[in-house]
Amino acid sequence: MKKIQLKKLELTNYRNISFASYEFDGSSKIIGENRIGKTNTLEAIYWLLTDKLLDGSSDVALIKPLQDTKLEVRVKAVFDIDGKEVTLEKDYKENWVKTRGTTNLEMKGHTTTCVYNDVKQPTLTAYNQLVCEDFGFTQDAKTKVDFMQMLVNPFYLGNLGESKDWTELRAFIISLIGDVSDEDIAKANPNLSIITSELRTVGGRVDQLKKQYSGTANELNTQIIGDDSQIKLLEETPNPTDDEVNVASKAIQEHQDKITQLKGNNTIDVVSNDIANKINAKKLELSELEKADLIKKNDNPVKAELSNKLNGLRLEQSDLAIKKQDVQYNIKTVEIKIDEFEKDIKARNDHRTELITNLKAIDAKIANPEIETECPHCHRAYEEKDLAAARENRKAAYEKEKVILIDNGKQNKEAIVKDENDLAEARSRLTVLQEEVNRIETSITNKSAEIEKVKADLAAEDAKAADFVANPKIAELRNEITMLEEDYRKSRDDFARGTQDINQAIYDEEEAMKPYKEVLANRDYYTRQVARLEETKKARIMHETSLANVEQKRELLNSFYLAKLKMLDENVSKVFGNIKFQLIKENINGGFDAICKPYIFDTSTNSSTSTTWKSGSKSERVVTGIAIVECIKKVLNLPNLPFLFDEGGEVSNDTFATRIKTESQLICVKIADNIVKPLIQKL
Repeated sequence: MKKIQLKKLELTNYRNISFASYEFDGSSKIIGENRIGKTNTLEAIYWLLTDKLLDGSSDVALIKPLQDTKLEVRVKAVFDIDGKEVTLEKDYKENWVKTRGTTNLEMKGHTTTCVYNDVKQPTLTAYNQLVCEDFGFTQDAKTKVDFMQMLVNPFYLGNLGESKDWTELRAFIISLIGDVSDEDIAKANPNLSIITSELRTVGGRVDQLKKQYSGTANELNTQIIGDDSQIKLLEETPNPTDDEVNVASKAIQEHQDKITQLKGNNTIDVVSNDIANKINAKKLELSELEKADLIKKNDNPVKAELSNKLNGLRLEQSDLAIKKQDVQYNIKTVEIKIDEFEKDIKARNDHRTELITNLKAIDAKIANPEIETECPHCHRAYEEKDLAAARENRKAAYEKEKVILIDNGKQNKEAIVKDENDLAEARSRLTVLQEEVNRIETSITNKSAEIEKVKADLAAEDAKAADFVANPKIAELRNEITMLEEDYRKSRDDFARGTQDINQAIYDEEEAMKPYKEVLANRDYYTRQVARLEETKKARIMHETSLANVEQKRELLNSFYLAKLKMLDENVSKVFGNIKFQLIKENINGGFDAICKPYIFDTSTNSSTSTTWKSGSKSERVVTGIAIVECIKKVLNLPNLPFLFDEGGEVSNDTFATRIKTESQLICVKIADNIVKPLIQKL
């Protein structure tokens, strides 16, 4: 395992640092007052190694010199790799060019030059490859975890776990410790094999299977309650005695014999049936005559042609009405767009007025930039050269604001022109649509006039049909049918008076049978209920057995989760010892979700606490982050690069001496009053 230490560092135009040169002898603190470049120094080292800033971003605009962004930024460092010196250098410069036809300078991108052992490299990839080769490690292409950031930043892995990319950290940890599959759990716990196949059918979703079991258990409980209610109801079914059944059967037979005798005395109404047949024959003849007259009356081709024409005109008028509705809808849509364009133009003109006001205010500030003339902490008056520099810096900042305001104004003006063009186009479109509506309304009016004319022609044809003379035989048949229907009514009344007494006697016998029929029905119902009772009792036993099986599986699911949690913890401990990584958690549905949550590690007791990474103090996170990386370095045989962190003031001397367990060089920062230029202090 290689040991790599930073020996020398040289910064030029990095943020607020015009030039600085440092030498390091082992673990060190960069100390000094606030805002003098301590953190920028640390971040420059990090950018040199990782091409990132300490917060994980790659916004190179943040490394530009504050006094003049056109100056070239340079970071150069010498590292000792097991006695061999390696020089790394990065230069960043913006490309400023004059716009054709003007004297204004405009930035056209930037370039970053990478130099390795005083040899300029063609690409950042080539530079990184040389660094990795000499530093003694290779970035694993299968993971998005950046090994260089991991080896130099104690906060990198923990912060990654709290970011949207926490799944990348989890996958990396799993690749180190080994995952736990359903098959692994089943092999270690044979009792769990009962649910393994069912888990596979739901894609390993424990929460889905548990929800399925809960639904099944609820259904079975409902069925058992229904079974108990049904059993109670069936057991209370009344059962007539055998004597009651025999008496009822004998009485029913006697009453049925009397009813048969009474019905035999009933006669057929021959007279009424004969009259009914005559009525039907007359009605059939009448129907044929009326049909022939109707055909003769309606045989008018002119009327048929007029009817077809009327239907066609009405259909055309309906189509025009639908088309008018569509055009009116388009008019409404265009009117809404016109209103939106007018509002946008007004808002942009108001914004233009505001921009002009702000531009005047900025010009006033450029002419007379206001600055602080004394230190806000000690109230010591600044020197004139510092005041002049501050004024220039403030003026430069205002100039940037002015450029932004002017660009904003140009964009706003372009947007106004576009909106005005769109508004003119929309108004033109509205005029076209309104003209189309007028044309359609004219067509509808013309169609209405045509329809009225055709309707008048049809009325004239109907008037001609009024002179039609019907067949006189039809009136004669109607009179005959009326007389026959009166004869039929009288005949039925005479027959009903003769059979009324017989029907009453039959009704009395049927009423007398009802109590005896009810006895037989109760015996039949009881017989069927006994059979259902036996089936229901068997179903209840089956439901209870199924419920017991489901409850057993629900318990096995809980055991499954605990077994997986235990096996994952065991795998974690093989790589990370007593450092705790929680990789799964139980969810509200009873299953478990994948997570990646490291816990604060106390090296003094060699055990993890109940405090999550996010809730730990800066000092605790430094200690934990280094401890995690040390375990990973052993597994992957990674080198000891310097650890960089901006929380040196939060970490006590005792922690540096006893709780941080590493052979890597430590470089951090610490606030120290009355030191106006950063100093390197050995830990």
